[in-house]
Amino acid sequence: MESGADASPLIAKGDSVKRCNAWLAGLAMTLVGVFLTGCGAESEPPSGPLVPEDPSVGSAAAPADPGLDASAERPGDASHVPSDRRGTLDDPTQRPGDPDLSRDRAITSIDQLIDALRQRNPGFDGENIDIQPISADLLQLAINDPAVKDISPLKRQRIAILDLRFCDVVDLSPLENMPISQLYLEDNRRLYDLRPLRGMPLHKLYLANTEVESLAPLRGAPLMELNAVGTRIKDLSPLVESPLQLLWLSDCPVTDLSPLNKLGLVSLTLENTPVDDIGPLAGSRLQRLHIGGTKVTDLTPVGQMQLHRLIFTPSRIERGLDAVRNSKTIREIGTDFDQRMPPEQFWRLFDEGEKTP
Repeated sequence: MESGADASPLIAKGDSVKRCNAWLAGLAMTLVGVFLTGCGAESEPPSGPLVPEDPSVGSAAAPADPGLDASAERPGDASHVPSDRRGTLDDPTQRPGDPDLSRDRAITSIDQLIDALRQRNPGFDGENIDIQPISADLLQLAINDPAVKDISPLKRQRIAILDLRFCDVVDLSPLENMPISQLYLEDNRRLYDLRPLRGMPLHKLYLANTEVESLAPLRGAPLMELNAVGTRIKDLSPLVESPLQLLWLSDCPVTDLSPLNKLGLVSLTLENTPVDDIGPLAGSRLQRLHIGGTKVTDLTPVGQMQLHRLIFTPSRIERGLDAVRNSKTIREIGTDFDQRMPPEQFWRLFDEGEKTP
């Protein structure tokens, strides 16, 4: 392999020969794939809704009915955190002339990474960090420590999955131009600027309990999951070009849902938002909708949806209850996520006056 190959500085030594062969084989397959793609017809998108596995509640297999995935409206602790792994790692392959390499000491082992983070983050003891390879040249890294504010040692690392939950990061610029597809930033409570993420190949982005207000840097991102619970996000228009399927907006100041009317959303959580109109969602492929605690008073648009689950606040509804009661697709209904039940049971309790919060 040439010294200029684009391999990660943090890939384990023991498999270097195997990974060299794997890299060459992968390159050959890539070239064949590019040739075939260029010569063939444009591939069709999936015919049915793809419901990605939810990293928020563990690694259990998805239920048989994706429309009733109990985890899909409650993002929380992620199952992407790997088991502890430490070891000796390869020297990085460096591209001649890279201006950053002339200024920064190359990080070639986990211990060096921990030392660099300690130097820049007084109070960080190096315990809440985990790393492992996930491919021949990509890494999965988790750092979950409120003492971590400066993540500059991550610059230039080939990280695909990055978990920085519960840190105190404000500046994401060291992540610019990194190949990150999954990024978890929950509870970085001073974080507000997503501009360094522009152009990143993000599929999953979790921003809960941050100060983020603008999604503009994410315009055109290939996002499939976005958790923005408890942020200051109001404008959803930057999401119109993304293939979003799962979206959590609880406790956000969002009011206008019109940017979502052409998305292929499967699950949407709007709990405790000032949203008062779900009309833009009529005719969508949405399967799960949580509007409990919102200002919605008219459920008539539900009659034009194929919902499997609906959570709402009955005492606020002035119109459209019949559309819900007559739905042929709803299989779970409730006034709270933890009190979902079959429609027959719900309406029996409702008619008896027991479900009128």
